[in-house]
Amino acid sequence: MSELHSFLQLAFTDFSQRPPVSERALLALQSLSTPSVRSVAAEAGFGSFVVDGSILLLPSPAYRGWSSIDFTLAKDDRDLPSELLSIYQDRIAKISRGKYRNETVLEVISFYEPSSAQLSMSVRPVKWFDFFAIAGVAHETGLLRSEPNRSIAAKYCVQSIQRLTNPDDRPALPNLINIQVILATSDDRLLLMQRSQTVAFQQGRWSASFEETMNVTDATFSDAALRGVAEECGDSARANCETVHILSLNYEFSSLAVTPVAFLRTALSAAALQESWWTAHDQAEAASVRFIKFDPLSIGREIFGGLYFHPSSRKRLLEAAFFEFGVGPTLSALAVAYHERPGR
Repeated sequence: MSELHSFLQLAFTDFSQRPPVSERALLALQSLSTPSVRSVAAEAGFGSFVVDGSILLLPSPAYRGWSSIDFTLAKDDRDLPSELLSIYQDRIAKISRGKYRNETVLEVISFYEPSSAQLSMSVRPVKWFDFFAIAGVAHETGLLRSEPNRSIAAKYCVQSIQRLTNPDDRPALPNLINIQVILATSDDRLLLMQRSQTVAFQQGRWSASFEETMNVTDATFSDAALRGVAEECGDSARANCETVHILSLNYEFSSLAVTPVAFLRTALSAAALQESWWTAHDQAEAASVRFIKFDPLSIGREIFGGLYFHPSSRKRLLEAAFFEFGVGPTLSALAVAYHERPGR
């Protein structure tokens, strides 16, 4: 379990602040990772914390959020490997223009921490269709002429993740920024939204709470998160939101996206937030909504409860609890829920 101890070292650079963690808690945490994704993370050098399809790239200090995040806008020049370029050219012509919006979005070139409380990123604008042309088929086999039995992700994902820490090298695969927002209510509930059949990825799965692609109109992660609240949950929810906390930077293997986790509260109750959702511009992107209690044990039980989750939702639930209740108490509650899990 050395990778899980490495996770604590990343989150708590000050050894004296690291919480004691039981063996059962570490077992519970390890049980949440998907072996194939864990192998990708380990090979790329980011194997400290994997839950389902989400790979931790960098946590904020003790999961309290970064005090500042700086962006450098780089030139938009495509540099796909040659064998992917022909796949891209074939796919780009087949994307349904009526089904999806071809927005100008942002993708990550590189990131680093100039200090423990700061995060700096180099990003560039790309068209969403340019991303989807590759990401939409990244896990299919039979497309690579040189290695027809391997998928695009299997061949290029490790290299792409590794290049994110090198400002002089571009990632091999497109990796747009997808803000993953978890929203808490005034009466201590967390919002879960079931993705509808109209979205591009992960239809039918439950998100905690929703995802929002960062586009060129967003100056910061917080701007993208708050825009997402308005679009997904309605203007009333947006008007009543409090401070946005960016808790971590991750890589979502299934969609090839770099995924900051954003936690925020609304001054609305769960009932009022559900009413606001009915008025949202993108209300049709969620088939239904539900709320869970916001305490460590309830979150742990939900994590092991068998819900059909989005590949990064269980990790988001944990991180929201890390922020609100602390890493140690959250992992202790997770160990209890793991011991109580159905079918153990």
